[in-house]
Amino acid sequence: MKKSGFLLTILFLGLLFSNIFGAFNYSRGATDQLDNFSISGNCESGVSNLYITELSTWNGTFTQYQSSTMETNTSVNNNTMDLAAIKLKAIQLRDAPYNLVVANNITNSQVAVPETAFDTPRARMAQYFILDNFTFIGNIWLYLSGVIVGIGATGYFQIDIYNASDFASGPINEVTHAITKGAGIFIGWDSILVNEYFEPGAYYAVFTSWLSPGLSMNNNSWRIKDYTAPADNKGPSLFENSSGWFNIPGDATTDFLMYLEATHFCDPNELNLSASINDKPVQFYHKKDYTVKAVSFLGPLIWKPVWTSEITYYLDEPPDKDFNVTISINRTIAGGSVETRGRYFYEEPTTGTFLANRSSIQWDVNYKKVNSSLTLLVFFRYPTDWRVSKVYDTSYDIELFEYGIFYSYFYGERGHALWIEEWGDGTQTYTYRAAFTSPNYLTTSQAITVREIYLGDRSTMKANIKNTEGQFVSGGNTSFYLYGADGSLVESYNKINTNGIIESNEIDSGSLGLGTYSMVIFWTNGEEYGIIVYDITISINPLLITGIIAAIAVIATGLLLTYGRRKLAERRWEKSLHHLLVISKNGTPMYSYSFGLTLKDSALISGMLSALTSFMRETTGSKKELRRIDQEDKKIILSHGDFTTTAILASKDLPIIHDRARQFLERFEAVYSDKIQKWVGNTEIFKGANKIVEEFFPIEMEQILINKIGFELQKLMEKAETARDRTTITAILSEITNLLDKYQDLILKNYGKLVNVIINTAHQKLAAD
Repeated sequence: MKKSGFLLTILFLGLLFSNIFGAFNYSRGATDQLDNFSISGNCESGVSNLYITELSTWNGTFTQYQSSTMETNTSVNNNTMDLAAIKLKAIQLRDAPYNLVVANNITNSQVAVPETAFDTPRARMAQYFILDNFTFIGNIWLYLSGVIVGIGATGYFQIDIYNASDFASGPINEVTHAITKGAGIFIGWDSILVNEYFEPGAYYAVFTSWLSPGLSMNNNSWRIKDYTAPADNKGPSLFENSSGWFNIPGDATTDFLMYLEATHFCDPNELNLSASINDKPVQFYHKKDYTVKAVSFLGPLIWKPVWTSEITYYLDEPPDKDFNVTISINRTIAGGSVETRGRYFYEEPTTGTFLANRSSIQWDVNYKKVNSSLTLLVFFRYPTDWRVSKVYDTSYDIELFEYGIFYSYFYGERGHALWIEEWGDGTQTYTYRAAFTSPNYLTTSQAITVREIYLGDRSTMKANIKNTEGQFVSGGNTSFYLYGADGSLVESYNKINTNGIIESNEIDSGSLGLGTYSMVIFWTNGEEYGIIVYDITISINPLLITGIIAAIAVIATGLLLTYGRRKLAERRWEKSLHHLLVISKNGTPMYSYSFGLTLKDSALISGMLSALTSFMRETTGSKKELRRIDQEDKKIILSHGDFTTTAILASKDLPIIHDRARQFLERFEAVYSDKIQKWVGNTEIFKGANKIVEEFFPIEMEQILINKIGFELQKLMEKAETARDRTTITAILSEITNLLDKYQDLILKNYGKLVNVIINTAHQKLAAD
C-alpha cells in the first residue's frame, strides 16, 4: 500500500505540472516547422581570368649570370593583360660529361675465373665503383671476349646496378639494360645503355650473360686487368655460382675492364645559386623534383629525382615599369636550363546566387571565358575556404568531371582557382557554372542555443561572425527571423554588421505570450555566410508557483520519508549475504556460491527447502510459492523459476535482495536452459555461473572475507555463551587469538565490539569457575 500510495502521489504531481505548464512547456515544435527554411540571394564572389605566360628560356653553358626583362603588360584581342607574377626556374645544372674509369687498359687482359667455376646456366659477375656526386649514367662500357657456337644462336648480356650497402636487395635500376650478340667470335668494347640518375654512394655493376638453351657460349666473357700494385685497385670484383658470391682470384690487384659515361648534376646550394629582381634579392627554393625523365632504348619512360630551384615572385599591384631579372652562380658549369616566365591575366566579373538552409549553403557561380584567338589558360577564382561540389558546362548543359584546383595569388588576394581544359581553337566563348559549399561563420559564445525567458522579461540573442581562423569578420548584412510554434513568421528585420558581433532586437515576452519560438539569424557578405537558430521558450517564473509546490511537498513528505528509510536500510545490503543455492525442482542442489558462509551439507538444506515448499503448498492449498523463511537474524529468500529455485541465505530480508535473486534466476535459466533440462547431476557445468553472481551481487573479495570472519566470530560467541568447562573456554580464546593474528585490521574495523564481548564473556566464566 505504501508503494502504491507513493506512485499515486508522483502521478498526481506529474499531472498537476503537466496541466500548469503543458501549454508552454519547451518543445521542438517551432524548430521542426523550420526544417524547410531557406534563404537565397546574389553571390558577389568569383572572377574569371584569362591567363597567359610569356616564356624566356635559356639553355647552355652558365658562366656567371643570366638576365632577362619582363614587360609590364601585353595585349590579347584588345584586352590589356597586366603582369601578375614572375616565376624563375633553374634545372639540370650540370658539369661536362666525363668517363668514370674502373679499368680500361686492355693490354694482356685476362679471364676472371676458369670456365669451370660457373655451374649455372647464367653467369654473373660484379664490379664495385663509387659515385662522388648526384650522377647521370649514360652508357656503361665493358670489355668482352668469347665465342658463341650454334646456327642462329643468340647471346644475351645484361647490366644491373646494385647498392653496395644493400647488395642482397637486388638491382635498383628502373628498367632492364641489355644487349645481344649473334653466333661467332666476339672481342672488344661493348656499350650497354643505362640512362638513369643515381645518388652519391658505392655501387656494383652486375653483369649477367646467358645463351639460348642447348647451345654453347663461354661464361667468363667479361675480361679483367691485373695491376702491378694494389693501390690501383678500384674495389671488389666478384663472381657467382650456385654456392653464392665470391671474390675473383687476385682481387686485391684486379678489376673488371669497365668505364661509365657520367654527368655530374650540381646541387644548387653547392653553386650558391641566387636571383634578384630589379636588384632586389629573392630567395630560391631548392628541391629534388620528380620531373626529369630518362628513357632506355625501347624501354618505358621512367622518372628520377633531380634538383630544381624555383621562386614565384607575386606582385602586390599592377607594375608601372619593366622588371630586370638576374640569376647567378659562383662558378662556370657546362650546362643547365633557366626559365623566366611572366604571368599576365585579364579579369572578367562573374554572376551567381546562393541558397542557404539551416545546415548548409550552396553557391552557384557563373563563369565566362573571354573570347580569344590565342591558346590561353582559363581559370576561375573562388574563396579559399570554399569547396567545389559540381562543375557544369552550361554551353552544352553537361556536368564536368575533369577539372583542376590550384592555389592562386593575385595582387594581394589569396584564394583557390578552378581550371578547366577546353577543346577547340580558342575562338569560342564558353560559359560554366560551378557549385560550391562554404563553412558556417556564425558562432555563439553561449553553451547552448536553447533559451528560456520568463513571462514579462526582455532578452536578446547574440552571435559572433568568425572565419575559419577564428578572426572576427566585419561587413555584410544580418537578417533576423522570429517564428512561432506553428512555423508562422512573427517578425523579421535586418542589421548591418560592423565588428563581427551581432545582437537581435529585444524580445518582449509579454507581448508574445507563453509558448515556444525559434529565431533564425542569417548573415552574408556575398561570398561567405553564417546561420544559427535559437529555440526560445517563454514560461512562468517558478517563484509564482512556490505555494503549489509547497503544498504538494507536504503531501509527499510522509511517503518520501518512508521510501527514504527503506533505502537507508538497504545501504550496504551486500554485507547481509551469506550463501546462494540453486535447487532443482526435485530438491537437488545444482549450484552453490558462498558469500563467506560455507554450508556443511548443501544437499540436506536443498532437500529440506524443497520439502518445506511442497508442504506449505499442500497444507494451505495456495498456488503461491513460498518467498521467505524468517528465523530472527537468519533469513532464507526464495525465488522460483520455470526449472529451478534460487535460495539466498542472509541476515536481513530486504527488497533489493529479492529483486537481485529474481534477476539472477532469470539470467541463470536463460544461459543454462538446455543444460538444466538435460541435467543428470553434474554440477561442474554450472561453474560459469560465478560471473552471473558477480554481476547481480557485486561483492568484493574483501567483503566475502569479512563476512566469513563474522560467521566464525558469531559461532564463537554462541559457544562462549553456552560453555561450561574450562577447556572449552580456553579453546575459544585460542581461536580468537588465531583470528586476530590473521585478520587483526579487518576484525578491529568491523567486529571490534563483538570480539570484546566474546573475550569478556570467556573471562567472566573463567573467573567464576
